[in-house]
Amino acid sequence: GFFGVMVAWSAYGAFRLESDAYLLRDLPPTSTNRKSFDFGDQNLGGSKPWEIAVYLKDSTQKIWSPEVMNEVNKASSYLKDSFGLAEIRSPTEVLAYANYLHYGEVEVPTRTNKAYSLARQILRQQNFRLIAEDQRSLRITGLIPEIGSKATVKMNNQLLQYLNSNV
Repeated sequence: GFFGVMVAWSAYGAFRLESDAYLLRDLPPTSTNRKSFDFGDQNLGGSKPWEIAVYLKDSTQKIWSPEVMNEVNKASSYLKDSFGLAEIRSPTEVLAYANYLHYGEVEVPTRTNKAYSLARQILRQQNFRLIAEDQRSLRITGLIPEIGSKATVKMNNQLLQYLNSNV
């Protein structure tokens, strides 16, 4: 009987276990590594790299079409505004910058213009690839603070819900 109670109690406890991984929680606050990551979290918007791959569903679409860039921009804007992604890098950020250089407008253009060719040129010259060579996928990267795996998974699930209903 005693053994049965112990097994049942252990099983109950095992199902109640939760994990929440923090990259630096075990390091003392005086650690140089911890200070560097804390500085990134407090001053740069984050210290933990985060990225998402975006694949075209429709094989007839072109990655540089204004329609695709508009959808990518929706995702990038959500990541910046609601998700809290800092130091964001995405093709639409480069496109908005190129549009600003040509036309003085800071948004992603809704039609193809000279900014598209300039953005492609800028991206080709970077060592950091945001668009795959086959032009079928791209990535959006940035930094998030060290908030633990539990909160990160929750944010990722909210992002997926947003993408499924809006993009």
